[in-house]
Amino acid sequence: MSMHRMLAGLALAAGLVAAGASARAATLPRFTAIDLGPGTTATALNASGQVTGAVIVDGTDRAFVTGADGVGLSLLPTLGGPRSWGTAINDRGQVVGDSFLSDDMRTGLRHAFVTGANGQGITDLGTLGGIWAYCNGCSRATGINNDGVVVGEAADPAHNPRIFVAEPADYTVLRTITLGNGTLYGGPINNQGWIAGTVNLGGDYTPLLIRADGGSSIPLAHDTELRQPAMMGINDAGQVVGDYFFTSWQRDAFVTDAGGSNLRRLRDVGANGSTANDINNAGWVVGVSYPDTGIGRRAFLAAANGSVVVDLNTLVSLPDGMVLNVATAINEQGQIVANSDLGHAWLLTPETLDGSLPAPPPVPEPATWALWLAGLALPLLRRWRRH
Repeated sequence: MSMHRMLAGLALAAGLVAAGASARAATLPRFTAIDLGPGTTATALNASGQVTGAVIVDGTDRAFVTGADGVGLSLLPTLGGPRSWGTAINDRGQVVGDSFLSDDMRTGLRHAFVTGANGQGITDLGTLGGIWAYCNGCSRATGINNDGVVVGEAADPAHNPRIFVAEPADYTVLRTITLGNGTLYGGPINNQGWIAGTVNLGGDYTPLLIRADGGSSIPLAHDTELRQPAMMGINDAGQVVGDYFFTSWQRDAFVTDAGGSNLRRLRDVGANGSTANDINNAGWVVGVSYPDTGIGRRAFLAAANGSVVVDLNTLVSLPDGMVLNVATAINEQGQIVANSDLGHAWLLTPETLDGSLPAPPPVPEPATWALWLAGLALPLLRRWRRH
């Protein structure tokens, strides 16, 4: 190993403290790890540690759900085809994702689905009737909150990408969200009913918080150019994480404050790029970093809204040769799901929290959301007027 690579690896392993780091965030817990098994990829978990994702069965991906604390893996029903994926799970154990409809996967026909509690049963959410992601009659679910409200993406009959919302009263009725003439891309939804999404107005991408009931939207305040932002996670205070093109080739992680304010690059994560995948109500962020050429991907944990960033591998003991590449989700207990380079997903549980987790940021009241809306809507209106 070259001295350059060794020093870069040691720097990431030790963790880099950003300017203005919070003293109470400096103590990070160690984690115990549960192996979810060979061929597993974890995408999400809920408050009780139930995990969803996909596992390879007979050479193809199948959506799964576990019991509490990652114990016991069960395959979910499909919509008729052999391949499916779980993308999000709420605290009742309802899983959303997408599934192929038949054995003939060459057609690529797949629909979004939602299950009942603890992964029982399955409902086909259908489509909006257009060609989406090069697929005629496809859809995918991107999130579900604790009220059972599902969000996802599909194309309308004119083949325009749309965010759809499906509610428990009748999951087969998809309601679309529109925003002027912009193309909308959906993401996760929080328990306050806010969706993290993006609108494309003539090549100008603006990240937004969008009400699932269609009532309003809030552009995320930022003071830097955001090229093709991707919205990956949102907590109940409206803090959003994701990534965007920081350079012409490199995507970097970002985090916001409550209500989508003060969007900023998550620094000291990866010299060659990073993506933030999830954020819990304490402001702890997980994702993937690219620390240096030749070292490969590393899962990271960023405490207290990014004030302390560490390689997650330094906080857990794994079998020799096992490296956590990507951390995909974190819950309110500090449990994390991460995927390794050897085809195993892991559930990480803090050994002790001993007061090291900072207090969650306050969940904004409706009046506070209204103030943000009034103050932040002007930049988006100006963008619309240019098109």
